[in-house]
Amino acid sequence: MTDNDCGDDKLPARDDLVIDFIAPACVTVNDRNGRGGGNVRTQSGTTIRWRNKTGKPCRLYFWQLGSYDPEGENVPAWPFEGAAPIEPNCVEVPEDKQRSWCGRLKPGAAADVKYDVAVLTGTHPPPTLDPVIIVRP
Repeated sequence: MTDNDCGDDKLPARDDLVIDFIAPACVTVNDRNGRGGGNVRTQSGTTIRWRNKTGKPCRLYFWQLGSYDPEGENVPAWPFEGAAPIEPNCVEVPEDKQRSWCGRLKPGAAADVKYDVAVLTGTHPPPTLDPVIIVRP
């Protein structure tokens, strides 16, 4: 889903995330109330929205938390309903500040998911942040 309201005008602040970027390499993710880190503790079946205020496209990559090692063989995870827009575990959040990306967590399943937020600045590697989503049924 790519729209600004996610079809839910009552989205809790903790599930409404804003990606920002402070050059040259500082990525921040805060909730709608300005609380930081990008970590989300929520329930299955809820919607999470990411809004991009960086001025650059961003990619979100999702991983099984237990497998995550920055230098290792990470296991892709897709905790949302439907297929990943970029298989197996990625979505691009447009650079247009009026757009966002929303995903509804699969109902009934608990999951601990690690995700990387990469700001596509043209540098290699791109500036990233690595928060988590803790989902309880």
